[in-house]
Amino acid sequence: MASFRDLLKAAKSEITEVDTEGAAERIAAGSLVLDVREPDEYDAGALADAVLRGSISQILPALVGDPQVVG
Repeated sequence: MASFRDLLKAAKSEITEVDTEGAAERIAAGSLVLDVREPDEYDAGALADAVLRGSISQILPALVGDPQVVG
């Protein structure tokens, strides 16, 4: 079984990290911020226009159009 550090290393190899300045630039350019914290943490304070992870299904159609079920 992989250790936490192994899993973290694997995850980091698949993502691009940005610093706060880079994040601010992306947000200003229209990037969507998906807040993955718990609802009580989100309620305590979040970035303007950040979408709480549980809310993504409610706004997804507005972002990408109505999804079609394939099957």
